[in-house]
Amino acid sequence: MDDEERFIFDLSGFIVLENVLSPSEIDRLNAALDAHDHLASRSPSYSGSHRGMIGEGNPVGRICTALVDQAGASGEELTFEAAASALQDAGFPGDGPTADTEQLRATLQALELPSGPLAEPQIEDLIALAEPATDGVIKFGSTRIDLGGMLEWEQPHCEPFRELLVHPRVKPALQEILGAGEKNAFFGSTSIVLKRIVLPTQARDTHREKLKKEALFAGYRMDHAPDLMRMEKGGDGQTLHGGGFERYSAGGMLESYSFHANKMFAGMVVVEFMLADEGPGDGGVAVVQGSHKSNYPAPTSLKVGERWQQHVTEVHAKKGDVVIFCEACVHGT
Repeated sequence: MDDEERFIFDLSGFIVLENVLSPSEIDRLNAALDAHDHLASRSPSYSGSHRGMIGEGNPVGRICTALVDQAGASGEELTFEAAASALQDAGFPGDGPTADTEQLRATLQALELPSGPLAEPQIEDLIALAEPATDGVIKFGSTRIDLGGMLEWEQPHCEPFRELLVHPRVKPALQEILGAGEKNAFFGSTSIVLKRIVLPTQARDTHREKLKKEALFAGYRMDHAPDLMRMEKGGDGQTLHGGGFERYSAGGMLESYSFHANKMFAGMVVVEFMLADEGPGDGGVAVVQGSHKSNYPAPTSLKVGERWQQHVTEVHAKKGDVVIFCEACVHGT
């Protein structure tokens, strides 16, 4: 990294490296992904219960918004979260990718709201907002789509992903941020990326101490296997998470960000290789700039999109760019 890139990453907690991937690299990666698209997992987009996180393609979001507006017009107070909880308590939408009109009608008839039961005309209007098909099926079509396992795919499809792990433009940046095996003068160890292992609390603490000793001679290593994340238009957003305070509380130096002896050290970073343009309104990663250094926990109102949205940066990048962000930043998708 040059001096300008160091300044930007230390200041913001993320950086966009432009034109890292060549057109041929992008073509190979996309061809491999297309060949394995049938393996992708799709999650229905109705999991959010906060207004700021629910996308326009979510029937639950449209119904809850209408309930809140109806209550306000009547001089009553009903929050979006309360409306979403009431629907969930009454059994809607369930746990599948679809629901049916009669299920929604029964839910709305049984709905317990501060103003009392809904009138039939109100129920029919709300059902119309769910946009059921002619056969009465309500589809939760906006989804988060995940695809992993690239490193173990058959030849030649695994190769372009394996090459990303030591990409000549990205590797030096990771060594700059995470460490290249040199000793951290302040902590006596090098920041590393942990392989997450779920252990009971006491065993986890013992494991962490072992990792601190191992870090004396470590550079960096992979924490997560590569994963493709994409969403359909109108899908829900992800609740923001992370933050310097939260990461230090969870893992100390092994997950937080610090600067000592004229050198930055991050315990964990995410590298995002862009295979398509990502502009305003396209979704993708969002971060709270500078939050990798925060000394206080991020407020819930910020994490769920209710307040402080002027502090959340939607990261834009072009096909072939690489986004590197510190896991200690408050971030989400």
